[in-house]
Amino acid sequence: MVFVLLTESPVDGEGSWAMSAAEETTGEDTPWGEVTPEAARRLLVAAVDAFAERGYHATTTRDIAGRAGMSPAALYIHFKTKQELLHRISKDRPR
Repeated sequence: MVFVLLTESPVDGEGSWAMSAAEETTGEDTPWGEVTPEAARRLLVAAVDAFAERGYHATTTRDIAGRAGMSPAALYIHFKTKQELLHRISKDRPR
């Protein structure tokens, strides 16, 4: 399992976000490793973290996008709604 740590604020102080992983792996071994593009996978991982921390109803799409290092509008390129994200997570959750 890979734990992803997202910064709370831009790394360079000018809006560039960074994502670091405790262990860099790609492919089928990572959560939603088959999901492309990478941005969609990052949103799924960020949503799981946010829902676990704050709960589904208290989490906003802005929270999810921020954790993934994206703008809120970028989330809607990959998923139509927060509910669609939850559906994808619950459908594909690791067992």
